[in-house]
Amino acid sequence: MEAPRARSDIAARVQDLASQLFDAAKAYQSAPGEPDQNVRRQISITARQIASLTEDPMQDALRLSSEMVLMVALRSLMTIGVFENMPSEGSIAPAELAYRTGAEEALLIRLMRVPVSMGVFEQTPENHYARTSKTESYLGSAGSMFETMMDNFLAIMVKFPKYLEHFGFKEPVSQTESPVCFAENALGEDPWSVISKDPKRIANFNKTMQAQDSSMPMIGIYDFSNLLRNADVSSNPDRPLFVDVGGNRGHVIKAVLETYPEFSAPRMVLQDRPVVIQEVEELGELPGVVKMAHNFLDPQPVKGAVAYYFRRIMHDWSDADCRTILKQIAAVMAPDSKVLISETIVPEKCDGPNLMAAWMDLVIMSLGGKERTEENWYRLVQSAGLRITKICRAAIGPQAVIEAQLA
Repeated sequence: MEAPRARSDIAARVQDLASQLFDAAKAYQSAPGEPDQNVRRQISITARQIASLTEDPMQDALRLSSEMVLMVALRSLMTIGVFENMPSEGSIAPAELAYRTGAEEALLIRLMRVPVSMGVFEQTPENHYARTSKTESYLGSAGSMFETMMDNFLAIMVKFPKYLEHFGFKEPVSQTESPVCFAENALGEDPWSVISKDPKRIANFNKTMQAQDSSMPMIGIYDFSNLLRNADVSSNPDRPLFVDVGGNRGHVIKAVLETYPEFSAPRMVLQDRPVVIQEVEELGELPGVVKMAHNFLDPQPVKGAVAYYFRRIMHDWSDADCRTILKQIAAVMAPDSKVLISETIVPEKCDGPNLMAAWMDLVIMSLGGKERTEENWYRLVQSAGLRITKICRAAIGPQAVIEAQLA
């Protein structure tokens, strides 16, 4: 039985949250044009906090269970092709939907019940099905992300308790012994090779990673012009200014060159796997920029650059591997060289807007990687013979750029 004091505390907290929800709703209603994404997010977070406070343990367990059932139903409907075969206007009879998809009508009716109750589809008085705004979202990037999470995370991490029994109750420390490799009976392989065996799976995975990457600003968190003000760049006109390690197709270099005219292309270096560098060269992208095939676990060939930049690289790797990567850089740095690490910093308490950092850490853990707290970063950087000199944080969210130099 709930104690009166506890009930009073909950009621006071609900009233406070309800006031916040009302203010956010007014801001949403009065916003000119498309409402700010942060306002929408705040409404959603506050509403969930109210629900969490008022649910009893059994309601909470039932809600989680219903969400699991919903996920299975949605993923099955995606495989069948229901989303693509729903008419853009009007409704469709179950028999017609079965004909279009090749699925049994009875199966479709059973799979559609939970998604209908959750608003993903609408069921008409004639028991036909129609699209909703949520249906539309699953036909785009949200659908790709959902498929990726189901196929590359949930299906993998269902076996995580068995993984822990096998390897011991400790965090994964190797990509080749990661949960995804364990679940796929592919120990000894790297996660990317495992995922790439299915072309559709890797395509959805890449779409999701690109969407995640686009949410993390390339410009605006860190002032790159400070690099040139605080380093000796005049005595050696050939000194490399910026080495983008594992920089994919050079989106960051392109953004830096467009934003900071004091940087010149011939003194910028893009490093990545041979196949990526070959693609950049064949497409004629980044004219003037030095393109270099390089494995960042190997010794760094570019010595004494002003800055060595890593964007969303370290979170894919264990502490031991990151230490190796950073030591390869430390070995070639000049006294005024900087290492820039653009990553998430996980807050010590992950609630509200910071919750995504917590669940992304578990997603990355399935691949043998790790999102890190500020303390984790200080320890890791120090263990590689470097010291953190500055942490520049995004105005909203857990993204940051960590600046380090030789200890």
